[in-house]
Amino acid sequence: MGVVAGLLSDMQDLCVRADAEIAHLTADNERLRAALEWYAEQVGHCRKIGTIPEGEAARHALSKDGGERARQALTTTADGGGDEDER
Repeated sequence: MGVVAGLLSDMQDLCVRADAEIAHLTADNERLRAALEWYAEQVGHCRKIGTIPEGEAARHALSKDGGERARQALTTTADGGGDEDER
């Protein structure tokens, strides 16, 4: 294999690794975004008081979660794998 062919092969390997890393980072971003969106929605509903059922349900959901959704998203991101939890 000539020098040029070797360089092309190395570049192709780099591109494959870069594509895999981009896919991994995109999945991490989506997982973190989903967790943040869930918290934003719940907190938005928490402000509803009185006879509005969404407020009470949101407060209970946040209390029950206790930050687990965030920890799961961060742990999955940090260790590079794991199952997504669709709550």
